[in-house]
Amino acid sequence: MKIKKGTILLLLPVVLILAGITGYGSSRIVTAMVDQKVAIPDPVLENAIRESLDIYGRDIRASDMARINKLHIVSQKGYSGQLIKHPVTDLTGLEYCINAEEIWLGGHEITDFTPVSNIDKLQLLDISGSEIQDISFLKNLVNLRHLSPVSYTHLTLPTKRIV
Repeated sequence: MKIKKGTILLLLPVVLILAGITGYGSSRIVTAMVDQKVAIPDPVLENAIRESLDIYGRDIRASDMARINKLHIVSQKGYSGQLIKHPVTDLTGLEYCINAEEIWLGGHEITDFTPVSNIDKLQLLDISGSEIQDISFLKNLVNLRHLSPVSYTHLTLPTKRIV
């Protein structure tokens, strides 16, 4: 029996729906569809994530980032953890750490924390030594229990309530 390409394309959504209803393979199918390459423009952050995940010689994928539960990237100015000589300045890519409960970034030169603003499971965020200018990123971190001391010298408080 020969099946045309058009028939396969029409049947694919039905198979995906049935897999989701029955629970058979639904997480694998969804993961396969959304497991994209993660762009991490800050080379210091990328190297620390590669070391944390033990991933070398291939792209970092969204499913890799989802495996991160705790991430410790502390600079020489920081207090503990893996010492990094050059500071992280860009957190782009951390938005894929959807299961992270702790992120330690003490001693880095970070001003934009938007990439961590929607990590629902985040309970601890160490951003000591950062020059925070806007704390509105905290409003969605509903499970955040500990926020490290930060430098407030350049802080502009939002005019709207963030809690």
